[in-house]
This record gives sequence, C-alpha cells and structure tokens, in this order.
Amino acid sequence: MSKTDVYVEEVIRLLHADPVTLSRIRSDLYASIAERTAGGESEERVLAGMGSPAEMAEEFMAGLYSGMGEMRGGHSERDEEAERSRYYEFRSRTTVKGIPLVHIKHRRNRGFVRPGKPAVAKGIVAIGDIAIGYVAIGGVAIGGVTAGGITAGLLSLGGIVVGLAAACGGVAVGAVAVGGIACGIFAIGGLAVGMGAIGGYAVGHVAIGDKAVGEIAHSTAEKGSLNWAESKELFRQGFPRLVNWLDKWLI
Repeated sequence: MSKTDVYVEEVIRLLHADPVTLSRIRSDLYASIAERTAGGESEERVLAGMGSPAEMAEEFMAGLYSGMGEMRGGHSERDEEAERSRYYEFRSRTTVKGIPLVHIKHRRNRGFVRPGKPAVAKGIVAIGDIAIGYVAIGGVAIGGVTAGGITAGLLSLGGIVVGLAAACGGVAVGAVAVGGIACGIFAIGGLAVGMGAIGGYAVGHVAIGDKAVGEIAHSTAEKGSLNWAESKELFRQGFPRLVNWLDKWLI
C-alpha cells in the first residue's frame, strides 16, 4: 500500500459514520491528495500538510455534526424546524396561573394528508388536534365545555361523547344524554338506555319509544304516540319529585 492508502484508511478507521458517508470521504481524500500532487507537491509534503490521520478524522467529524446542527435527542435543529413548520400555533400572551387564555395548535394540511404527530393545545380555550381546556374544541377534546370527534367533559358535543352533566353526539354517555346511541340517567336517542329513556328503542325505569322496555313503559308502535302532557304524567309516575320540581321551576 502507498503512503496515501495508509493515510486514507487510517482516517476512515477513526471516523464514525455510515458506509455511504465513509465512501464519499474516502473519495474526497484521494481526489484532494491527487490534485495537490498533480500540482507538483510531493506525496510526503501533501500528507504532512494535512495533519495526522487523527486530526483529519476529527476535522471531518466536526464538519459532519456542524452540518447536522446541534443534536437533540437524535434530531437536529433542521429536523426540529421542519417539524415546527408542519404546525400552526397561536398562544395568547394573556395567561391565568401560567395557562394561556387561548391556545390554538393544529397540523397544517398537505392536500388530504396531515403529516406529523397530533398537535396538542392546552389553554383556558383550547383548539387543536387534541384540545385540553375549560373550553376545548378538537379531534379529541377534554375539558369543561367540549366539542369534537371524541370528547369528554362537563358539557360535551361530538361524535363519541362522554359528558358528566350533558352529552350530545353520535354515541353519547352522560347524566343527560342525547344521541344516536344514548346512555345516561336521562337518555334520548335511536337507542336510549337510562333511568328515563325516550327513543326508537328505549330501555329504562320509565321508557317511551317505538319499542319500550321498562317498569313504566309506553310503546308508541302498540299504543300510539303521546303528547307532551301525557309524557310528563308518565314520567311523574316514575320520578314524582323531579317532575314536580320541574313543574315548579322550569316547565
């Protein structure tokens, strides 16, 4: 092996890089040495001017990492910048105990595709792919008053919904639940299950529906429909105190 071969292979041995990068560096070294010797310099002078193999390897490694940027958890600053560009974010300057008054964050559309991890918004009012707040709107929303695809909160509206007080959605679970499928203390829906239930198929202590199953049940398919006053009296049989209270304050 020539002195150039020995030098180049020693540099390559000291590098920590993938095979493609090592092959490129090897080619660059040979090309640089060949160019300088072709200009009239001796091989010994060229190699001496390049420094020791260890110094050359250190220089290459520094160049590799500076090109990649500051490494953070395996991701470069360029990677992080590309990641940030995938999202739109607004965070209000006004905060309440460190929580932004309004936080909006969502992935930017790329046609029909939304690349990247779901964006999480956290604030008093939160809007995002995943939203967590007193008022939360998002694909997944968690909080006090919520709206979205999948939601959980005190008052919830969405596709699949869990509401501590009230829920309205395709599938709704809550104290008062309204939906295609509704389950709650009081439920209204295509399929309604609750202490009091009204729906196409109703199951409950008091049940009113096309098909009704319960201790106090009225099947509209068999017995005909009920007006508001008749329905209220049917519920009064099952929940006299509640209906009397509603009569006094609301109805």
